Amino acid sequence: MHNPILSIFEALAVSGFPNKEDLRIEVLGCIKSFISYFDDVVNEQIYYSATSKDKQDICIMKAHDERRRKAHDLCIASCIRLNSICDEMNIDQICDFDVEDRKQVAEFAGLIACDLYFTNIKCGESLTNWLNNSPLKKEGQP
Repeated sequence: MHNPILSIFEALAVSGFPNKEDLRIEVLGCIKSFISYFDDVVNEQIYYSATSKDKQDICIMKAHDERRRKAHDLCIASCIRLNSICDEMNIDQICDFDVEDRKQVAEFAGLIACDLYFTNIKCGESLTNWLNNSPLKKEGQP
């Protein structure tokens, strides 16, 4: 995966749009929705992993589920908006999948969050390249 977030910002930077600052702020909001969703999913997983089944509170579980669902809906809207912005700029859509497919949207949000994180750590190397050359990869693994 190349970093589609960088490509949309690069396209905005060289565009002649008079409202490119407004579009940049919109794109940032969309990215933040992916990060927020990712954070909600991770926190929910931590709760389930760290709390034995007999101690899990149904109210906490429902609150986690509702927060995650709302964040997921926002991610779907963000994918739709990002694609619309890409169309306005006449560049390839960065959400090049069925944005109504909740599983694909969730996967995309996670990949964006991880890619931004690892790109920062690896000084510009994308997540895909890092995974292909990961020092954590065992000998002989594909």
